[in-house]
Amino acid sequence: MARAIGYVRASTLAQRDNETIEEQVKALREYSVANGYELADTYRDDGVSGSDQDRVIRLGRYIQDRGADFDVLLFTHFYRLSGDLFLQLSIDKVLHKAGKSYLAIYEESLSEDDNPMVQAMRQMTGVFAELKKNMIVRRLANGRRHKTLEPGIKVSGAVPYGYKYEGKGTRDKRTVVVAEQAEVVQEMFSRALRGNSLAKIAKVPNDRGALNGGDIHWTGQPFTRH
Repeated sequence: MARAIGYVRASTLAQRDNETIEEQVKALREYSVANGYELADTYRDDGVSGSDQDRVIRLGRYIQDRGADFDVLLFTHFYRLSGDLFLQLSIDKVLHKAGKSYLAIYEESLSEDDNPMVQAMRQMTGVFAELKKNMIVRRLANGRRHKTLEPGIKVSGAVPYGYKYEGKGTRDKRTVVVAEQAEVVQEMFSRALRGNSLAKIAKVPNDRGALNGGDIHWTGQPFTRH
């Protein structure tokens, strides 16, 4: 019976499809039973981008460390192996150097290794996986950029002093002005326009007890806080 190790991965890019980690594991187990593989272990990359170079390094070390335990690496699709053509070829090289083969159970025809046409087609899947990844990255970036142009929208992270979040969820969350904090901010700007030093400007919120998040005092060091 051929010995196998499974490889499963879910991307950080907003889960590109519905094939979760557990669904991949289940598919590999079922395939192993049906095709006479002894599945010794399953390596998981949960929430890891296919273009993460450190991931490939870790996987390469794992392949080397577990070399005596398996003959073939099983995964569902080639884009699970990597969403970057260069990294996919790097993993290919690591496997071949270790004397191991690999098999995408849903793309078996692309796993044949001694046919130049199949090799070329397999590399093309890497090209299109990388294209898909780049299009997703661009779409997400455009979405964030669009949100920043809408009044009251802050894409993520903590809001600056003088504002707070209202609403829940990506669509409804908005930043709104906190009236009492806005008065403090206006006085700070007023002093800045009059040429006051940073230390004097920092006294405005401190004198009013207007601590900024987690009981933090303002200082005269370019508005850093202690």
